[in-house]
Amino acid sequence: MSHYRAVLFDWVGTLVHYQPGRWRLRRAHESLGRPIDEGAFEELALSLGSAYSLPDVKEAMATEDCSPELHRLANMLWFERAGVDADLAEAIYAMEFEPATHPIYPDTHDVLAEISSLGVSVAVVTNFHRDIRPAITNYGLAEFVDAVVISAENGFQKPDERMFTTALDLLAVDASDSLMVGDSMPSDGAAASLGIDTLVLPMPGEVSPRGLDAVVRLVR
Repeated sequence: MSHYRAVLFDWVGTLVHYQPGRWRLRRAHESLGRPIDEGAFEELALSLGSAYSLPDVKEAMATEDCSPELHRLANMLWFERAGVDADLAEAIYAMEFEPATHPIYPDTHDVLAEISSLGVSVAVVTNFHRDIRPAITNYGLAEFVDAVVISAENGFQKPDERMFTTALDLLAVDASDSLMVGDSMPSDGAAASLGIDTLVLPMPGEVSPRGLDAVVRLVR
């Protein structure tokens, strides 16, 4: 029998992928019917990368997932600082709401199913700007997920410890009986400060098996 009573999973980068910036930028151009000049495209992609590090953009992004409104404001500020025109900015932002932007990893379903079959509770704890429950259902994961904690519904985001304690309260488990699995040391790794065992798996560059079988080995 597992000594863990619960596993807390991050969402984007852990159970589902986040398509890279150039993928989203290209899809945004296509949605507008704009031809793509590769030189100008690459210049804009580099400008977006640089603008993301600007102090005012970084400050806005630090709380972007605390509400839908803050998420839009932060991202529109980013696009503005990168020199993106209004129509393209809207098209890029619309990619956030496209299912194709967050494809599920091939091993996610089977891993969550196996963990659930072991009698271990599962929570999804995510910094996200909208409800992910429809996606959880569409990907066939709802029967394995016992609790969902979304930053935009709570007004705080990881690494705020309340993201993790909220999940523990919903599952009625102690930190010492839980495992956190994510892709970011700064945000997901914060669970360790509460005494939650933590596994950080860097996000892969493409949609491929995520290596979540390691979680099953830890849980058994």
